[in-house]
Amino acid sequence: MTPTNFYDAETNCVINNGHLASSTNGFVNSFISEMAKGIISDNGAQIWLGSTINSTNWTDGQPFSYKHWAKGEPSLSNGCVTMQISTSDWYAKSCNTPFPYFCEINASASEAYPTTQPIFVFYNQNWTEAEKICVQKSAHLASIHSTLENSFLVEFAQTGFSVSDGMDGYTWFEWQTLIGLYDSYGNGDFKWTDNSSIDFLNWGSFWPNKPGQPTGVGLTTDEVTGEPGYFQHWFDSYQSVEYRAFVCKKAAKLS
Repeated sequence: MTPTNFYDAETNCVINNGHLASSTNGFVNSFISEMAKGIISDNGAQIWLGSTINSTNWTDGQPFSYKHWAKGEPSLSNGCVTMQISTSDWYAKSCNTPFPYFCEINASASEAYPTTQPIFVFYNQNWTEAEKICVQKSAHLASIHSTLENSFLVEFAQTGFSVSDGMDGYTWFEWQTLIGLYDSYGNGDFKWTDNSSIDFLNWGSFWPNKPGQPTGVGLTTDEVTGEPGYFQHWFDSYQSVEYRAFVCKKAAKLS
């Protein structure tokens, strides 16, 4: 976090098995901004993001397709990308200028979750596409079988700030995290995508409430402003709705 130039910042992130933060969509961009506000007292400060101005990819290899330039930016023909944390807008700066930075570290398995290997994917996807991505990784959207497991996934996937309807143009539930529970026909016959047993449920007070429609289930990993009872509970939603995050889970390899 100590202000440093772009190249040294990226090197420090790589040493720690990560990269400078990549901002691949509106959810992620807002998350980085809110996280930085909670750590850096000067909201007028800027932080490095993981790309040069003319690059086609972020330093972690993801396509540099989403952009959130401030008006009149990029103002340099060459340089690196910063974010002003008060507005989440991007600016072009000399790569040799020192700025604070955040590293994006790949999540790994936790001792608190010993029987599975969770994989956190920080992209906005709808339930159907999220499950497809999990299957491509030889996994499924996460199933939950205990209060401990539920709490672990909340801690694992949360952004750490309170969300609300209309925040950056999204509903409160679009900020939350998809899990593997689903109802194909809207008849209340919920199943886990990994075919594990339904031995634990943690519905919020008003859910499930989408009869007659195929639904996927979300976990409220961040508190909702004015709705304290939503946090850590589940809700059903249409499978076409995009969410901030989802968690894939695959069985641990047993030796």
